[in-house]
Parts: sequence; structure tokens; C-alpha cells
Amino acid sequence: MVRQIAPNGRPELVIYVENAGDVGGPLAAVKVVHCQKVLLDCDKLEPRRRQALGHAYERENPSA
Repeated sequence: MVRQIAPNGRPELVIYVENAGDVGGPLAAVKVVHCQKVLLDCDKLEPRRRQALGHAYERENPSA
């Protein structure tokens, strides 16, 4: 979910990532925004941000 766009004038987006909290990333990494959901170009993200996104659904129960 999108939390902020360009906080304090910085060219970034702050999104909520499940299991990681609020994560910032460059606006240049945004591919699409729809219904408060964001599709990012992970090649344009720092490794720690990619790692946070990679663990977003770990706590979900796949049999539920």
C-alpha cells in the first residue's frame, strides 16, 4: 500500500510491505500504481529493499 509520495520533496515513494513495514524506494523504480498497490522494477531497488519485498508473504499459511 502506498504511504507517501515524495516525502519532504525527495524523489521516492514510501510503501507498506507486509512483514517489513514502511519501505522507501526511488520513484524511478515505479512501473505501475493501481488501487494503492505498486508494481516496482526490482532492478532499480537497493538489495535490502529487494530482500524486504521478497519476504512479504512468509507468514501466510499456504493451506488457508
